Amino acid sequence: MSIDERDPQNPTNPNLPSYGEENQSLDNQEYTNDPESIRGADDFTIEYIKLYPWNGSEPLDLTNVRIDINIFEDIFNNFISGNISLMDTWDLTTLFPLIGEERLEISFYRPGTKKQPASSLFGALLKPIYPDQQYQEIADTESYKISFRVVKLTNRKTVRDKAQYYVLHFTSPELITNKKKKVRLAYKKKLYSDIVDIVYKGYFASSKPLEIEPTMFEQDFAISNWTPSQTINIICSRAIPAGRAGSSYVFYETIKGFHFVSLEKLFEQEPKEVLLFQWSDVYVSPLNKAIDEEVRNVHDYDFVDYYDVLSNLQHGMYASKLLTYDPVRQRYFEYDFDYMKEFDKQKHLEANKLCTDGLDALGEPYMARFNVMGTNKDHDKIPWIAGKEPGIMPTQIEKYILQRQSQFQQIQNVRLALTLPGNSERKVGDIIEFALPNAMGWPQKYGDEPEKYLSGKYLITAIRHRLQKDAYFHDIEIVKDSFKSEIEYIDPVPLYIDAMSKI
Repeated sequence: MSIDERDPQNPTNPNLPSYGEENQSLDNQEYTNDPESIRGADDFTIEYIKLYPWNGSEPLDLTNVRIDINIFEDIFNNFISGNISLMDTWDLTTLFPLIGEERLEISFYRPGTKKQPASSLFGALLKPIYPDQQYQEIADTESYKISFRVVKLTNRKTVRDKAQYYVLHFTSPELITNKKKKVRLAYKKKLYSDIVDIVYKGYFASSKPLEIEPTMFEQDFAISNWTPSQTINIICSRAIPAGRAGSSYVFYETIKGFHFVSLEKLFEQEPKEVLLFQWSDVYVSPLNKAIDEEVRNVHDYDFVDYYDVLSNLQHGMYASKLLTYDPVRQRYFEYDFDYMKEFDKQKHLEANKLCTDGLDALGEPYMARFNVMGTNKDHDKIPWIAGKEPGIMPTQIEKYILQRQSQFQQIQNVRLALTLPGNSERKVGDIIEFALPNAMGWPQKYGDEPEKYLSGKYLITAIRHRLQKDAYFHDIEIVKDSFKSEIEYIDPVPLYIDAMSKI
């Protein structure tokens, strides 16, 4: 039940009016009805939804015929995609017609406040009782403005006479370009980051900006009949960011453009916002929660993942071994990765490891993840090899294989799914803080303190922009690769006895 639906009668506040009292309607309150000002945490304003036909004629505005819109961003997916469901009484499928050659433009934003008392009827009713209550004004967000290619129509059905329901699926135009092209090139003595820049500009033909984090080590790199995105994804799996100890590149799209960056670079960002969670059936103080708090309040959260020791072992998070063989020199080399030794060399969201020194999966479990690969290590330094192949570039697999395995497994340990009011400026790759509530049974000591390990910084890895007919929500996935606090033991029995004694 939402706060608007609850009876505001409260025995601890006898002066609080009920909905039925005279002269307490919204008409008698100083409450804005300005359509350009936010009146609820999930409010949004659609500037336009334009559907362009195949022949480039004037677009049709779908704002009033759409049912809902879903737009998906994912740090592990190269392109934005989405869908829009329509209730069509114009027979667009025949007249337009809809044939998979359409272009869709969408623009929306979240309006700001004009010093409103609150976002709900409940808050409006409380204003006469708490006239001195201060509220934070929030600004309009930037517009989420982007152009898509319609690629599929599904779920078409006749609902009633002369009315059809169907779903149009869309994606970034760059995905169409990507599917049409293959890269067949070879580069000598090029940084991977420079190759990404060349491939992006030469094959995507996109006007969207590309953020590139520079890589280390020049490489000889041959591309054999791969799509542009496949080429960049392979580079992601091999690239080492300049000045860092890890190897965690990702290539993804947001409203701001495309990004070729490492997780470590993303971890260095300052949090863009602090998200809250308050139980919907608990009154907070003050009772009329201000709009600036409501737009950051998480409605629901679920744990997608919360540690899996066997999976961590199997995927090389704790430790792993790399055996390389050099067919030219007829030699082999062994390399070990140890999470406990490497943790402080890499950038993390928080300062504390996900396990203690006493974890039995530690020690020497290197064979749990065993890799065998060919290498040309030091070929540029050995005269009888370099003399026959001047300028040969070592692949540097010793510096990225084990590190990347561990880093990507680390972010699988704490994964949360959140639902909260939409914000058109929120995007994947952002860092947020989440004040996860604790469940401690000793409120006298811990009170409303956030959960000590899982609160703090998170990386947004996926967003679903969910625009319903009259409400805008975000379903987001956030991950954490480290704990906010150092692990310690607290005996729960005294806490339980103390709490029960006060009942």
